[in-house]
Amino acid sequence: MSSAVAAAFYFDCELAANPEPFAALVESLTPVGHSYLQWHIDAENRKARPPSAFDLVRLLARITSGETSVVGVETALRTRDAGALFIGVDTTPVAKCPERYTLTKCRYEAIVAIGAERFEGVDALINFADSVAVRAGAIFVADTMEYARAFASGGSGPTLTAAENDRITDGLYWRPRWGEVIRGPAWGTFLGAHHVDKLGGMTRVERSGCARVIALRSGGAYLQTTLAPTDAVPDALVRFLEPVRHP
Repeated sequence: MSSAVAAAFYFDCELAANPEPFAALVESLTPVGHSYLQWHIDAENRKARPPSAFDLVRLLARITSGETSVVGVETALRTRDAGALFIGVDTTPVAKCPERYTLTKCRYEAIVAIGAERFEGVDALINFADSVAVRAGAIFVADTMEYARAFASGGSGPTLTAAENDRITDGLYWRPRWGEVIRGPAWGTFLGAHHVDKLGGMTRVERSGCARVIALRSGGAYLQTTLAPTDAVPDALVRFLEPVRHP
């Protein structure tokens, strides 16, 4: 495997009330025998706390107590790109966040980036999307985890070129409408239930020409262009998804 991947999810599920989707995601991506750090940002003052040794039970307790706005689990700072992992998830309780918290049409956002040597498949990502009733999202492929993570988060990275940063920025045009419209298409694209309806229903989505099409319990769907990761998106898929790419 020579490609890194990163996923972006947009959803309204309150993890402070039920952190199980986050717990399952983390447990799937953090095998025993590896070292990880965890961190969080306070819900009250938005202050980031220094990273500490990974303890999922303690982290889940912080989430359910309502004291976090964002939580994360990742490999150590100097971990090689190919072996790195990053998980960052919004967790602000609805009571402390009456309006949507992200720059999208959705209340919450999650970003997961996986280095090329760590990536073993997308099932954990699909399961998380399904469990939070994802409204939009995508899985991006890049040569490095840093680039894939920047693409998913809409951020940048110290080694990215001007052309790579421009490509990331160009992909953010419809960010204020994500959830209402899809984010993508990419190697993996998540559709909300209303996207599936607008495209003509699940039966028609299954004929999109993708290598994998998975119906989600929310009524949405996951589309994957090929079995192996690639950053190339077929023109036919771009045309198929055109009705849900823009307002």
